[in-house]
Amino acid sequence: MLYKAIGDKTEFNLSLQDIGELSQQTNCYYCGERLTIGTGHKHRLTDRTIDRKDNRRGYIKNNVAVACRRCNLMKGSWFTAEQTMEIARHYF
Repeated sequence: MLYKAIGDKTEFNLSLQDIGELSQQTNCYYCGERLTIGTGHKHRLTDRTIDRKDNRRGYIKNNVAVACRRCNLMKGSWFTAEQTMEIARHYF
């Protein structure tokens, strides 16, 4: 997350406490699916990722959510956080 922010020149303003709180979340912000932790090179759709709710803003408090890989990939920069939540809760 930090390396991506640096590479993209995206604002990063999360404290270690913020990151710790995010790491404690066990369900996807968008669909509610129980999250898994990715290991090695195999990625599961339920693996935990960090998503920026608004991709125009950086990795800052209240703009990041813990999301499953499926919802994060689906959202991309095409949907808002609210649209993603509605789609995910309806179809997943």
